[in-house]
Amino acid sequence: MKTGKNRLLLTIISGTIIFLLLTSFFMVWFTYRQSFFNNKIATNYDWNNDNQISVHTCKYNALSPYFESNYLEKAIDDFTEMANDIVPNIATEDYTGAMSVQLFNYHPTFLIWKDIGLMTFDESTIPIMEDSITEGRMPTNSNELLYFKQDNTSTVELNDIYALNGYKDESDVAKNCTIVGIVEGIATNLYHAEKSVDILNWEDIVRLNYNIFYAEEVFFTKSSFLYETINSYSRYYGSIAILTDFDYDTENLDAKHIRTYLNNFKIDERTLKKYVSSYLSQNVILAADLYQALYDFHISWTVETSRVFALSSPLIFLIGLLCMQTLKIGSYELETKFRLMKLHGLNEQTVRKVIFVENVFISGICFLLGFILGVVVGFFFSLMIGNTSIITYIGSLSEPSIYFALVIFWISFAILGFLLEGNIADKTAKVTSEHFKRKRTKMREIMASTESVSLIIGLILVIIALLIAAFVNTNTFDLYFINPLITLESIFWLFLVIGIIFVVTTIFSLISRVVTLIWTAISKSAWQKTKSFLTLSLKHLGTDRAHYHTIVMFALIIGIGLLPGLVLSKSIDNHYELESELSAGCSDLIVFDWEDDSGVLKETIRNITSIEAITEVKTTQLNSDNLWGSFPTAFSINILEIENITIFKEIVETDIINEIEGYLEKLDLLETNDTILIDSEYASAYNLETGDILTSSRFTGLTPDIDLVLVDIFDCFPLLKKPIKSNFLMNLESYNIVTNRYTADKLCNNTSNNIPVNEETSLIIKIEENVNATLIKEKLFEHGISALSQEDIELKLHSEISDFFLAFIIFSSIITLLSQIIIGYIGARNIYQARTRIIEAMYRIGCKRKQLWQYFSIELLFIALPIILVSIFAFIPLVRIVGTAIFGLYENYLRFILWLPWWIIIIAIFASVFTLVIGWLSGIIPLIRGYKPHKQE
Repeated sequence: MKTGKNRLLLTIISGTIIFLLLTSFFMVWFTYRQSFFNNKIATNYDWNNDNQISVHTCKYNALSPYFESNYLEKAIDDFTEMANDIVPNIATEDYTGAMSVQLFNYHPTFLIWKDIGLMTFDESTIPIMEDSITEGRMPTNSNELLYFKQDNTSTVELNDIYALNGYKDESDVAKNCTIVGIVEGIATNLYHAEKSVDILNWEDIVRLNYNIFYAEEVFFTKSSFLYETINSYSRYYGSIAILTDFDYDTENLDAKHIRTYLNNFKIDERTLKKYVSSYLSQNVILAADLYQALYDFHISWTVETSRVFALSSPLIFLIGLLCMQTLKIGSYELETKFRLMKLHGLNEQTVRKVIFVENVFISGICFLLGFILGVVVGFFFSLMIGNTSIITYIGSLSEPSIYFALVIFWISFAILGFLLEGNIADKTAKVTSEHFKRKRTKMREIMASTESVSLIIGLILVIIALLIAAFVNTNTFDLYFINPLITLESIFWLFLVIGIIFVVTTIFSLISRVVTLIWTAISKSAWQKTKSFLTLSLKHLGTDRAHYHTIVMFALIIGIGLLPGLVLSKSIDNHYELESELSAGCSDLIVFDWEDDSGVLKETIRNITSIEAITEVKTTQLNSDNLWGSFPTAFSINILEIENITIFKEIVETDIINEIEGYLEKLDLLETNDTILIDSEYASAYNLETGDILTSSRFTGLTPDIDLVLVDIFDCFPLLKKPIKSNFLMNLESYNIVTNRYTADKLCNNTSNNIPVNEETSLIIKIEENVNATLIKEKLFEHGISALSQEDIELKLHSEISDFFLAFIIFSSIITLLSQIIIGYIGARNIYQARTRIIEAMYRIGCKRKQLWQYFSIELLFIALPIILVSIFAFIPLVRIVGTAIFGLYENYLRFILWLPWWIIIIAIFASVFTLVIGWLSGIIPLIRGYKPHKQE
């Protein structure tokens, strides 16, 4: 049916490329899902130090319990079996188990009872406890204990004797135990041995779920000695906790079965995972940490899917246009073919059957070839971004969503081809009078136009997406189709993106019509005024100008298709380098959520070798929506309080970023009380200058006023996040203040009672030059202090940026340029076919073949070049939105600014024009050279 082998081959090649792109994308995307899951777990979940315990139970015992010799081991085996029943292949062989029992110590002098925690560990952890003994030795019987020294305020010493009771009764016979060893630094030893650190903080974790005892003193012993101690009491009234923290091996989990794993968990009305241990015969909280990780991944993947739909919008648009152009190949010859078929007596129904069979056959060939090549290409692309193995990649072939999407696209491709060719056949079957009669019904012609159909389809899809969004927002459950990971949210984004693409297609199509009409008018006017080679070339724009519509539409999308791949990766690196530096307080190390009321930890840090200086920095947030009109306006104010200005300057001045260097020396002015720095955006909005006075009552609500002297203005400041903006409170005043401790305390401690005061303190640290920060972090960890460097924060920020997305935007840029070549090539063939009579006339009057393709090429440049320039410059702001909205960039301290040097714009323009011209010339030159004039009789 397709006229000519070459045109048939071109159609198959073009269609195969389209299916190749789709197949490789789906294969890489679903392979990336497994990699995304593994990376997310590895980056965000340290099972041994995540402030959660995998399985725990705590029960008050009002009877005399009896513990057999392997009680803890049997409980752990039961917990392991229960966990593996929920999530198979979770590999829970690596664990840290512990048991803690509540005992009581009576102080006869003060007549008070103390809660005592007696704790033991599983057999594999006992050697670590022994290695953590800093004084004394291991117990040799149940009358000897190890003391867990948690801070420097403890008064317990070696050889002290503790009388431990089984319940709070002075008449109870106490068991006297001797402290034979002191344990310190066990948290660090557990961490280095890849054992659970959380097991030591079990009370804080389990207290959320149980009414448990608070151990004022904690002692360690061997499990057999603990059993012997409890079994020796005739009466025991206390709580017993059994704890197991698994170091899960999630490498064997299949990400596509995450929803199945989640459904295996039992969730009660308080969203706690409760199970009954057959061995303990009591409720346990089972694998809450694993459930949270799997659920977080499920949510994250839904967000990632939504983002990839949005990010792939330009590519979907390009593929849609390629499909249209592919199916239009040979349309001129088809008109002749349909007329011949009519002359041979074939009726309309038979012609449509032939068209249908032809499109199913050709689209089927494109589907099979594209799928096979796409699987191969997708694998190499996955290797390039380093997110797969051959086993994982092959496993993605079992993903039903791939075949579902490709089959749907194949059917759509075949139906679209059938409709387009059917439309051509319908036109050739109409006589002239019928054709003009139909044209006279303008409204019908408008409604049947491509733009109208596209607009209607787009609006319907957008409305469906909005209805889905409304349904999701009013229901607390997810509805799953086809595959557990295709959620209503994903369907919403799919319909929304495709609907917007149809609407944009309508807009672009109308723009292309307007552009070609304008150029047609210009060309006619230019030819009438001046006869030249250039005006002769432009004169032909009015002939079959519809063939330039697709080229114009491609040129309109070139900016958003090409620019992200050129600039976003570098822009993100630059932004996060500055963002992480400010987040770290421009210091070598920072400790967030700092608490040290006694000052003991701060003194301990000062004494660590290679630490030069430390100081506290506190951020206080004052918020009021001013619903009662108590203030001049609603406000949201961040106040940064610097403990010691001199030390702060010493810490930050070595690595300070350029934005801060200009006023660093003016920080000395903050040594004077009631002085402040204020952010430049607020100062500019209210025309504030150095030396102006701000009154405090406008945000404290109290008088008399404190006159705050503005000593300087800043753009950004370490540890001081950007002011909060609101789209609803138009009169919201939002700004940042930097001041000293005295002034900040005076402001924050004297605010109105109806103003919430939220405080967060950080400790910034400067270390000696050429000292390894990792060693200092380990020394701090030994004292229970977790510190981060600027590199740690930057790595964390970058971990939130998908490697797939970064690779995808580069891939999209490459596909955009390749599409330019294809569309230029197909456009050249269409123009040649539409201009055969013009070519014939010009050739007969002596025009050379070289001049012919030059004429047409000048037309192309005049139409495409201005549109490409407009597209690239117009879409620059949108590229920033891609970085912030789709990539989810953090803008805590700085506004995201594109890295866009002038030479990148030149490269983008040159690459766009060059690829389009390459495709155009490769199509038009061979056709012009192979042109043979008709013989005259």
